[in-house]
Amino acid sequence: MKILVCDDDQQYVDTIMKYLEFYKGKNVEHYVKGISDVDKLLIEIKINKYDLIYLDVELGKVNGIDIAHYLLEQNPQCIIVFVTGYYQYIHQSFKLRICNFIHKPFEDREFELVYYQALELYQRRNSTFTFNTSKGKQIFNPFDILYIETYYNSLKIVTNDKSYYSNIKNSKVIKSSLKPFDFMQIHQSIFVNFHFVDRIHNDTVIMKNTQEFPISLNKKQEIITAFNKFIMRR
Repeated sequence: MKILVCDDDQQYVDTIMKYLEFYKGKNVEHYVKGISDVDKLLIEIKINKYDLIYLDVELGKVNGIDIAHYLLEQNPQCIIVFVTGYYQYIHQSFKLRICNFIHKPFEDREFELVYYQALELYQRRNSTFTFNTSKGKQIFNPFDILYIETYYNSLKIVTNDKSYYSNIKNSKVIKSSLKPFDFMQIHQSIFVNFHFVDRIHNDTVIMKNTQEFPISLNKKQEIITAFNKFIMRR
């Protein structure tokens, strides 16, 4: 896991890196880099992508909120933890897909809880499953699958760039594997990834690619409740 620590106060950079060194190798291998110079930071994030970034909100001439916007545009899977002494930024951060806050000055337990939350998210995003398809065994990351459709006597697995077909007998195994990753059955034939849902309007799920799917009327409230909980977590 590639981790970047960004704070214009070198003391906080050193402190966070010390914490991360303690966790190194206990869960996943870490590559950690710390930067306190804003100009170097701007160059670094243009050259390299990171899995987890501890980001100060107040970075001198640069606002950490703006940096977070840029990071997520370049790499939507980037996990961001704001490190700040200013509570007023919490509201702004809700518009971003940040993982959490660490409030300065922070204690061991607070850092540990936020670290393990970020680690769990990283592990989920980097999970893979091997499913049998008409093209042979294929490895899927749950975050690449838009939806699964029951297609005649087959399962149609639709990803960002391709479609795969699997035997209908594999339905139970495939869906049970993906359900913990924010997938839900919205109709008898449609199993969607909430990460690719734009909104729910009336009795229809509208995907980010503008596709529309009907909702089972007897599950409508359950689906809306689940999607709203997903939005709150995001």
